[in-house]
Amino acid sequence: MTQEAAAERARTVLAAVRPVTAPFAAPPVGAAPGAASGAGGASSEGAPGAPAAGSAAPEPAAPAPVAPSVADEHEAIGTGLGAASSSFCFFASGAIIAVLPWLFGLSGTTAVVLAAVLVGLALLGTGAVVGLLSGASPLRRALRQLGIGFGAAAVTYALGLLFGTGPA
Repeated sequence: MTQEAAAERARTVLAAVRPVTAPFAAPPVGAAPGAASGAGGASSEGAPGAPAAGSAAPEPAAPAPVAPSVADEHEAIGTGLGAASSSFCFFASGAIIAVLPWLFGLSGTTAVVLAAVLVGLALLGTGAVVGLLSGASPLRRALRQLGIGFGAAAVTYALGLLFGTGPA
């Protein structure tokens, strides 16, 4: 497609797009409720303020400028250093759970089993929280998280065996 053809196609598509704000425009003063918005499933054709059949859609109003000093506190984006620091802290706090038995002096099978139980509880907890926050079933999300986590551990262990490394 040539550049001219692409530009013409873009103009055609943009001309066919109706403004999103048109159905939400306030009715003119003195008009019946819902007349300009097409409420109740009625067509907006013939409504006061609606364009006549065959006429072009009205141009959307330009958005009001927002002062740069007024920012929604929930839309603040942090720095790269802040993202890296928080990512490190979250990964480190998750990794420390797996080595807690060895930090407290356990070794062998006892340490491995305790580490697996602690990691399993952590996986179940994070999965349940994700379920609660997303509106899904906490139990289902917890079990899914547990399966993914233990599945990843099994694959890692199998790759270690494949490449000739043994357990610690």
